[in-house]
Amino acid sequence: MFDARLNKKIDLPLLGVTYILGIFGILIVYSATHSDPTAAYKKQILWLILGSLALFGTAAVDFHLSARFQKHLYVLNLFLLTIVLRAGSNINGASRWIKIGPFPFQPSEFAKLFIILTLAVFLAKRYD
Repeated sequence: MFDARLNKKIDLPLLGVTYILGIFGILIVYSATHSDPTAAYKKQILWLILGSLALFGTAAVDFHLSARFQKHLYVLNLFLLTIVLRAGSNINGASRWIKIGPFPFQPSEFAKLFIILTLAVFLAKRYD
């Protein structure tokens, strides 16, 4: 399940530049909003931490595992996009969101990932 070759595949310069840009962004948000009681920079720090966890969690899993479930993910993608057409919340004249309690959910963001995965599996099978 976990890819043992992960240590050899990490592009350290790219990862370093990404974190430098993330920290620089947090500093900019802090300098613009440090007197604001809502403290937007704290949200930026939280998203950087959550994004890092998602990055390392996703990188640790072998991509062949997700390729096995590609058809199921594609069908889920179509289902979610159909729900948006039928029951999506209308925001600024466009229906892009599904409200799940207080949480707005935008399936088109996952659709991008699922389409890339579907196309990658499709092309890999037809490489010859």
